[in-house]
Amino acid sequence: MHAHDATTVAARPDTPVEIALLDLDDADLTHRAYLATEESYRHGREFSTFLSEPELLAELHADPAVELVEPWIASVDGEVAGTCWLWLPQADNRDKVYAGIQVRPSLRHRGVGSALVEHAVERVRAAGRTLMIVDSWYPLDAGPEHPHRRFAARHGFSVGNEEVRRVLTLPLPAALLDALEAESDPAGRGAPYRIETFRDDVPEHLLESYVHLLNQLAADAPTGEIEFEAEQVPVAAYLGNVERAKAAGRTAYRSVAVHTLPDGTEEAVAHSTLACPAPGADVPNAYQWGTLVRNDHRGHRLGMAVKVANLRALQADRPDRRVVSTTNSAVNGPMVAINERLGFRPVDLTAELVRRV
Repeated sequence: MHAHDATTVAARPDTPVEIALLDLDDADLTHRAYLATEESYRHGREFSTFLSEPELLAELHADPAVELVEPWIASVDGEVAGTCWLWLPQADNRDKVYAGIQVRPSLRHRGVGSALVEHAVERVRAAGRTLMIVDSWYPLDAGPEHPHRRFAARHGFSVGNEEVRRVLTLPLPAALLDALEAESDPAGRGAPYRIETFRDDVPEHLLESYVHLLNQLAADAPTGEIEFEAEQVPVAAYLGNVERAKAAGRTAYRSVAVHTLPDGTEEAVAHSTLACPAPGADVPNAYQWGTLVRNDHRGHRLGMAVKVANLRALQADRPDRRVVSTTNSAVNGPMVAINERLGFRPVDLTAELVRRV
């Protein structure tokens, strides 16, 4: 597949839409595609978050041994009207394609979104995949008549999983963090754990067990009607992702519960990660990434312990970040309870829409 591959779709008789693979070496076109994507993603969302342009480019340059990325753009009269990023896992979940489809608000209702969806379906079929997953969002009280839900239904999508997006206002009072830490401190109960927080880089002796935790999240977290395999990202590919993110200006705060075995060996058995874009980008937002406790180490309040440590590190290092966003399935009772105790409040719904092809 080459950057000049293109197709023209007559979405409406008066609106021909040209869909082409984005040449990531074309800085001007890539910038315009980023702006169109950001404008669409933030439209109508009071608590929207979005990656900085260098961060998004880093994700579009993912390790092809782990994930192939196809960045498609839709143009109307030479103007970037929408984008469709396709992610094709290579090491696991090879029946799936993840798609991000965005259309500039001023150019909606002209067939651009429909053209991008059908183009994406063709690419999914060509790749021999059977399940296409697209993220969407709508208000907490949205019914089936919400425009996003009607559009999805019209194109054969159903809701495979729905999560509540919550936000937390920072800074949290020290007294609250102290109290929650005292409740969850495993060392204070004589358990063989300690909590450590790392800025970007996890020590080499913990890398294998830490990457195992990251890979396990897809399989362990509640995902509604969608079944996911554990990911198979190797340590080397993980380290490459970390370096690309650092080069893009992103900082990740990784709090880890370290378990000491009888022979003195240490392993990561729980973690929580908060991510920040470069200073000045997407202020005042920080993003809650995964939080997971390994199955055989649950029941020790490690989830709260790593989240409290994580928030302490973020507040101390990045006082410009005043809002943390996260999503949780409504059936993930333990994590929802932790987030509610910290003060997260619901703001909208995030849905994984699925279409079988």
